Amino acid sequence: MSRRGFTLIELLVVVSIIALLIAILLPSLTKARELGRATVCGSNLHQTAICLQMYLNDYKNAYPYGAPLPASRAIWPDNPPANTWDGVPPQEQFQIYTDGNTRMFICPSDQSPDNYNWWAFTVHPSFVGETNRSSYMYCEHSMFGAADRLDRIFTAEDIIDPSTWGWAADGRMCPNGWSWRLVDPDEQTLTSPNQVRIDWSHNDNVNMLYGDMHVQLTPQRDIRYTVRCDPLKRSDF
Repeated sequence: MSRRGFTLIELLVVVSIIALLIAILLPSLTKARELGRATVCGSNLHQTAICLQMYLNDYKNAYPYGAPLPASRAIWPDNPPANTWDGVPPQEQFQIYTDGNTRMFICPSDQSPDNYNWWAFTVHPSFVGETNRSSYMYCEHSMFGAADRLDRIFTAEDIIDPSTWGWAADGRMCPNGWSWRLVDPDEQTLTSPNQVRIDWSHNDNVNMLYGDMHVQLTPQRDIRYTVRCDPLKRSDF
């Protein structure tokens, strides 16, 4: 008994069905892969929260600051003299608590951590094997503005409603520009050079570390209305 092979039309139908299935499944697989990277990124910020809590315990609840302050207002002893902007970024201040895990400063979705912008900080972290690489951005109010307005170092006790105040998030520049709007790709009020300070996302979300130490995937769009940047005010508006 002879065996009949597939006709050309039958083969084309099978190939078309396979191609259709791939087209349907590929976006889902891409999103699932990104969700996995987002989970690792969230874990990085959870570890950052642990380091930050240890830092706060050691420094009387004082947050890492960027601009040097007079000795009477400062706690961390290794910042440069007052009246200069050559400060130390938060990563350098609490990296001693990382137990050498400098990968926690790099988001797996960030394709260019080498291009991280340290802004005016002259004392860059000396991460072993990861020199000058980072993927996270920090609240500028906590590093500069709050201390200026309080005329002393900013502490955890000063925060109004910590659960809605964002301290750190995905980003390619160390300070966040006084507002989390700079991670919103739809932000219409941006002017050069302060364009959107991120070039990746977790399916249109960023991981955010809040003042009460919880980490949450937060939608980028309209984030300025959902996450506070000023810890001393109930609203940024």
